[in-house]
Amino acid sequence: LSGAGPTALARQFTGLEVHMRVRVFFGMLGVLTAGCQSVQSAKSPSSHSLTNDTVAVSELNGEDGALTSDLISQGFLREGYRVIERSQIAKVLTDLGYSGDTRFDQNSVAAAGKQLGLREIFVGSITLDRGPLASFRHVNITLRLVDVETGELLWAATYGNPGWTSAISTQGDEQRGAENLVEEFKKAYPRGRATRG
Repeated sequence: LSGAGPTALARQFTGLEVHMRVRVFFGMLGVLTAGCQSVQSAKSPSSHSLTNDTVAVSELNGEDGALTSDLISQGFLREGYRVIERSQIAKVLTDLGYSGDTRFDQNSVAAAGKQLGLREIFVGSITLDRGPLASFRHVNITLRLVDVETGELLWAATYGNPGWTSAISTQGDEQRGAENLVEEFKKAYPRGRATRG
């Protein structure tokens, strides 16, 4: 800086100040976005242990429902669960005469799960909402575990970004939501517990 005139010094300090403000802004943005994603869940007091390590995720109701169901299924696969292919559930629903919106009805999906020899099946929905960033929509996912014999709701969880997100795209937010929901499920149903056959 020695030998620099007052104007050159002012430009250097102004550039440094802008650089520091940008760094502080993005640092604060990281703190804010980390706290805005959330998963909330609840487990039925009468909930039983999983029958086995096989899970099935039916197509979620809503735009991008098929994609999000597949992302959740992939999450379970990575954790070592056996996963029933979503197309199998769809085929059974068709064979049972369900079509259109009835595919998302909890009772019809439970009937399909029963036909597939399952004791539990995941159902749910996804909504995509406009947030403060116009570049992409924010994801809200609801995932529920239903007993196919009784129709009882065993476990439910929601993922959402109420106001802001650090995801770079809607699909990135869907991926994060799927991963977070699988993690939340693992807390409610730890692997290796005694199960009912």
